[in-house]
Amino acid sequence: MKIRRMHLFEFEDLEKFPKLFRNYLTDFLEFLAELHDFYKYTIPLLRKQLKMLNKPSIIDIGSGAGGGIDKIYTSLSQEIKTLEITLTDLYPNITAFKRLSKKSNGRIKYIEYPVSASEVPNDLIGLRTFFRSFHHFEPNLCVKVLKDCIANNQPIGIFDIQQRTVLFFIFYAIISPLLVLLYTPFIKPFSGKRLLFTYIIPVVPFIAFWDGSVTVLRTYNTDELKKMAVSADVKNKYKWESGQIGKGSKTVFYFLGSPKNHLNYH
Repeated sequence: MKIRRMHLFEFEDLEKFPKLFRNYLTDFLEFLAELHDFYKYTIPLLRKQLKMLNKPSIIDIGSGAGGGIDKIYTSLSQEIKTLEITLTDLYPNITAFKRLSKKSNGRIKYIEYPVSASEVPNDLIGLRTFFRSFHHFEPNLCVKVLKDCIANNQPIGIFDIQQRTVLFFIFYAIISPLLVLLYTPFIKPFSGKRLLFTYIIPVVPFIAFWDGSVTVLRTYNTDELKKMAVSADVKNKYKWESGQIGKGSKTVFYFLGSPKNHLNYH
């Protein structure tokens, strides 16, 4: 059963939220995405978009700790040898970014300073991806994000692994804190403080419970994304498509936009 969208706060989005706890949460999400390879089935979609670019590159927006990016890079780079990926975030997890960059021999790059999704620097050219991050923006800001892509003639890919339904809400509310408790000892870099704030003072499980639940309530459905795309693309310059790909727990819901005249891609 579908539920009404509510833009409640997430701890992760709060400017004054302690960096330590934010990084613990994004580290957990990165571990989860890598372990379960959530975005495995997005590879054909990403490959199709990248092949239209003069220089194959991905600008990942709202990267968190880069969850899933390592496997995405590994899969795509087997065919697209010159692929580069740049990680960005309003609150970048530099430690995680450096780890991914080193692992990819510098092919996964990162921006150390805060990057706003609605004002992406002009020198960051490539397919703009949002892996479970588009729900962080309120509707008016979503339109601005899309307008910024269109103004810079850049393709966009929005990907989510959840929908705004009662079933997903209940599942995330229950499973998120339990997975924090289960996986924390295996998350790198190992940290005694991480254990303290997980098992002794359960701050991280509570944050995961709250933010995981709110993520579902904030998630946009296809109709809402289409309406925002129409508002942003007033001159009808883009081709928009949506759907779902994958199966079971690895089903991904996607919304893609690309300039109709892709020869003008930078």
